[in-house]
Amino acid sequence: MKKHLLTFFACMLLISFATFGQSKLKPHYKGYDIFSTRKYVYVVRTDLGCFLRAKKLGGSNTTKSEIFPLNEALGNAKHYVGYTNKKGEDSKRCAVWENTYSTHENFGDAKGKVKEIGSPLAKNGDHYFALSTEEMGKVVYVIKGLKYYVFKSLSSTKTLNEGVLPKELQSDVVAFWGRKKYIYILKNTKERGPLIYRATASILSNMRPKLSSTVSAPNIGVRNFLVGGLTAKKNGGTSVVWKSVSSAFPFCNDSKNPNSSVAAPKHEQSITVGFVKEATSSIEHNWSVSATMSIESSGLASLVAKKHLELSASYGGVSIKSETKQWSTENTTTITLGEGKKVRGGKCIGYWQGQILVSGKLMMTTGIHFTDNSKPPKKSPVFYGIK
Repeated sequence: MKKHLLTFFACMLLISFATFGQSKLKPHYKGYDIFSTRKYVYVVRTDLGCFLRAKKLGGSNTTKSEIFPLNEALGNAKHYVGYTNKKGEDSKRCAVWENTYSTHENFGDAKGKVKEIGSPLAKNGDHYFALSTEEMGKVVYVIKGLKYYVFKSLSSTKTLNEGVLPKELQSDVVAFWGRKKYIYILKNTKERGPLIYRATASILSNMRPKLSSTVSAPNIGVRNFLVGGLTAKKNGGTSVVWKSVSSAFPFCNDSKNPNSSVAAPKHEQSITVGFVKEATSSIEHNWSVSATMSIESSGLASLVAKKHLELSASYGGVSIKSETKQWSTENTTTITLGEGKKVRGGKCIGYWQGQILVSGKLMMTTGIHFTDNSKPPKKSPVFYGIK
């Protein structure tokens, strides 16, 4: 008697080979930073060739963020800093380099002034931000390791103050930025994902060692633009899986007679191979891309997704290089499964497709892989351009 082991259908349709990502943001690095001026907070991403501008990074998820092109000459600076004077007026935007810093009206134009960094203590910092305080006026903070240094400006040769970072700021910090008298800190947290904390300068002098109770999470548009942001949320993560391409497979002949043979069902199935652009459409919903950008919202969203998958597992990626033909194409075709296949007693066959899912959304697929049993291939799906 011919039987299909239907139990296989229920349990073998989706097999996870590995799940990557710890749902956290990647900390600031060369070419990637957050800074603030009078009205706006900025996120600079050299790898995308642009920067995001928002009135604040937290708040309503309906708030749209604007995205503008970054002048190529200003890309890959070690840090970016924004100043606001005590009257609340914009002063300047700075790109910090190895031994110099340049000041600009905006980062869409390379025109600006270049000055030498005055003190060795102000060079090669881990984080930079500026504040306007009642006590010291406009100042710049440089954080190096567990210490901080305060300067009147980056051209200053002497510090105004220095000290050791409080324990709360010694780990899990993605970025600092200053806005008027407040310090804002974006941190990764295990229970709630990335959170934005607010504090005053007194936290650095240990007069008030705890962060303010004022806290918010990056809104969706901002989080999606941050490096690692596509998975930095509850239940976020990137999975590499084998999925059965049809509910008709795996197909099994459960006859105990090994000489028995049954024909596998002939089944036509539509599949997509390559980068699935539709999955990126939700990324751009809270963005307003400037007309001066050379790329549309959909193109930028695809680029963000590709850059995300290039990240290491620690930040929700799968370490895949996306500069290949497969990443620029999406092919949908109809294939015929099971045609001419005979299955002997106690045996099964299956058809599988490798997939990458980012926070549950399908981003990338392989071609079809055949197995002569009810299980997917033993090895992880292979995508072009593995680092």
